Amino acid sequence: MKPIVRPAAIAGLLALACASRPPEVPEPLLALMNREVQLPPAVDVATSDGALHARVAGRLTGDFAKNAKGYLGTFAIGTQTPVMCQVFDEAKDPASALVAMSDSLFTEIAGKKKVEDREILGVDAGHTGADPYLGVDWIAKLDGAAHQIKQKVGNRGARSLYCVHDEPGYAASFDRFFAGFLASLEEPGDQAPMQYRDVAVLKIAGNEVGFQTVRVLRMSDGNYRTVTQSSLLVPASSDQLLASDDYSSELSRPDGSVISEMRITSDGKDLTQLELSRAKGTWEVKGKMQGKDVSERFAKPEALVSALDENRRMLRVAHGTAQEQHYFRWLGALSPGKPLEHLMQKTGESSVRIAVGSLQMDAEVDDRSAARGSMKIGRMQIDIERTYVDGSL
Repeated sequence: MKPIVRPAAIAGLLALACASRPPEVPEPLLALMNREVQLPPAVDVATSDGALHARVAGRLTGDFAKNAKGYLGTFAIGTQTPVMCQVFDEAKDPASALVAMSDSLFTEIAGKKKVEDREILGVDAGHTGADPYLGVDWIAKLDGAAHQIKQKVGNRGARSLYCVHDEPGYAASFDRFFAGFLASLEEPGDQAPMQYRDVAVLKIAGNEVGFQTVRVLRMSDGNYRTVTQSSLLVPASSDQLLASDDYSSELSRPDGSVISEMRITSDGKDLTQLELSRAKGTWEVKGKMQGKDVSERFAKPEALVSALDENRRMLRVAHGTAQEQHYFRWLGALSPGKPLEHLMQKTGESSVRIAVGSLQMDAEVDDRSAARGSMKIGRMQIDIERTYVDGSL
């Protein structure tokens, strides 16, 4: 299944990524950045009001107390500087949240120290089970001293976890701490049985820049709900990040035809939300796009292919029961009032290519879905590698 990120956004992100260069790290700081620590055993931690429980590989210092956004706590993990974590009462857009949190963090630091310089060291994407997360590392000169500041954001159910660690080194230790914390957050059970889940890491020029998740639920009436989310975080300059968060919730019949769909895209500033539905033989699209109202209608084709059915077609083509497939899909903001024709062709023993106008997706397919692939827009490319899968379609 190809990413739902807007192709125009990908083109801009890729251009910026190609223009960016990693910072030069001072030798003294570079030596400190190699440090790691053995985390303490995970222990049960509860908020001061008892509303939230987690298992954390760190000693809570002070209260895990309620604030306006959720719950805030500080944890000693065996390093000189503790880790500060905020559990939000709502799920955030990970990439946009990291941009906002970075801006807020450096604004707060500037109130206490002189921020002489800051540069993006790198972006990383990980997952704990089926729950992905994003991270960004900074190199900063504060009051004449070199710092490495590490931040991560991930969602689990209806909550988001954000953690920051301001001390050179301990990158792998911080990652293990965050992954364990995120995995232990209580998650409300799904109302419908989960049939399939996967996580894929997105890369540009070999560098991790984001993730995509797919979750397929089988509803009580036999229909399917496919939820696809992607987040991309790319350096726009040495000290500025550009975010793209995309969400799609699609309802489809057992035969793979679309019933309805909602797509939401955000860069942390502008929000586009479009809803597709069908009534009286006509497809209708309503919502907002770049701050303007959208209202579109189209009658043909009568049946649109869902993400679920596209994956089924991919399996058939990749494994030889069909050589080629033509079909139409609605792609939201890319073409709100007109579904686009897709051409899927077999390109190897277990590989396919999907072409949609100037957009091209190549995928290596196993017995579940696309295990890896790449999306190309002209000469620009984003690589996709599935890193977690559970269930089957």
